[in-house]
Amino acid sequence: MKGIDPSIKVIAVGADNPEWDLTVLKHAGKVIDYISIHQYHGSDDYYDTVASAYYVEERLQLLDSLIKHLQLDHIKIALDEWNVWYQVIPEAEVTEKKMVFLEEPYALKDALFAAGVFFALHRRCDSVQMANLAQMVNALGMIKTNSQSIVLTPIYHVFDLFVKHASRTPLGIFTALKSIP
Repeated sequence: MKGIDPSIKVIAVGADNPEWDLTVLKHAGKVIDYISIHQYHGSDDYYDTVASAYYVEERLQLLDSLIKHLQLDHIKIALDEWNVWYQVIPEAEVTEKKMVFLEEPYALKDALFAAGVFFALHRRCDSVQMANLAQMVNALGMIKTNSQSIVLTPIYHVFDLFVKHASRTPLGIFTALKSIP
């Protein structure tokens, strides 16, 4: 493909598994431009949800370290799906009726998780060059709609605040907790 159109960008599928990522990078590293990962987190526990942003950054750091270790500096990271997701439905059981379960009731803890992910992405923008919230509207969306109304979720408001107030300097995040649960 690149022989026909050198501007094409090739994205390899990474995983939440460093061994898989290492194998992909070793075997395909010379021909790929990005390695993608997905990060979905969510818990009924406030601290677990908020602290999950720390895990996202750890995962990005680990993948970046693998890329650097293999001297594949041309490869960037695509966090091409991330969000809060509490109710995982096995794929074999997904039906239109069950899709309503993808309508997460986002709360403050979810907004704080999203803010933490934004700051992690900002700090790692040298290696993470693509990041996409999954999804924008309704199913796992930051905007909820029906025939009567539109509701902007707490995650939407984090997006809005970040767009309006983020500066060129990424912020560090610190916790007063002795350990992250």
